[in-house]
Amino acid sequence: MGVISAATTLLLSASLLAGIAPLVTESTSSTAVADLIATVSGERMMATIQDLEEFGSRAFYANGSREAADYIQQRFEALHLDTMKQEFTVGGFESSNVIAMMEGTDPDTPCFLFGAHYDSENMNAENLTLAETLPAPGADDDASGVATVVELATVLAGTEIKNTIKFVAFGAEEAGFDQSGGLAGSSVFVLAEKANGTAYAGTVIFDMVGYKAGAQNYVMGFVNSASGQLPWAIESAVSEHSLDLVIELVDAPWMAYSDHYPFWLAGYPSMLMIEELDNTTYAPLYPHYHTQNDTSDKLSPDQIAEIAKATVAGLVSVAEREGGSDFTIYAIAATVAGGSVAAVLVYHRRRQARVQ
Repeated sequence: MGVISAATTLLLSASLLAGIAPLVTESTSSTAVADLIATVSGERMMATIQDLEEFGSRAFYANGSREAADYIQQRFEALHLDTMKQEFTVGGFESSNVIAMMEGTDPDTPCFLFGAHYDSENMNAENLTLAETLPAPGADDDASGVATVVELATVLAGTEIKNTIKFVAFGAEEAGFDQSGGLAGSSVFVLAEKANGTAYAGTVIFDMVGYKAGAQNYVMGFVNSASGQLPWAIESAVSEHSLDLVIELVDAPWMAYSDHYPFWLAGYPSMLMIEELDNTTYAPLYPHYHTQNDTSDKLSPDQIAEIAKATVAGLVSVAEREGGSDFTIYAIAATVAGGSVAAVLVYHRRRQARVQ
């Protein structure tokens, strides 16, 4: 495929509008954030998931993985973010991380990062021949996470804060038929960030966030003692903004099965956000995990949207507490009707630095 679908392009249109002047309002911070998170679109997120599953298999050694990376890069570039690919080799195969950056107003403040892996896997792929032919649509694992990251980029691309925000789609998170992968892309990324002396105020990895096991939208947040303020700010945002979501934070320094783990090993604050797992074994409850049946029709657009809303609100809260003067929100809400798109400038607010 390698191109953005027509439906996704239409849903993106409001984010591409330019030349809108800021409007200063007297809204409270809570109202401003509510207006911002109202621009999160579960429909747009589902369109992203559907685009990704159409690659057939995004196993890191398959051509579909490289095409998916191109697609994700196009999505970031469409938001006018600084975008690059970080190439690496794993098991003799070429892979890449897709990195987009929204520059902050103060280069000396620590960054935030939102990430997810775009590769997929079919558990029945026992050799390269099967791996290249068996479908691995990976809608939940982890197109749902990538869609969340792309949606966060879409919503936050109209904001301005001191902190630089990075949006990263990692390659080769899955182990692969020969076990040569497994957190490969995130490990490469973290090593480079440490070498560059990059500091982080918080990072969130989304891995399988689309399946709703029960009636309630539910997500687990795995943290360790160095996860920073962001996880608790996201948790608080749920009640503060009356979101339809239950979030359970789990202190689990042993949780090593996703791309947050290299961040933990490097001493970076990070959290894994994942849908409800078995409360004893912590295995996925999702019955289509790593099969050809992991398709978008099994997922909940409401759940992924509520997770994205909580994350946006939590980010704003932490950025404000860290003394973000000139904190500016330019939220553009898309309304698609009869093929037209209306842009609504929601909020602009100048925030004074607060000494704590």
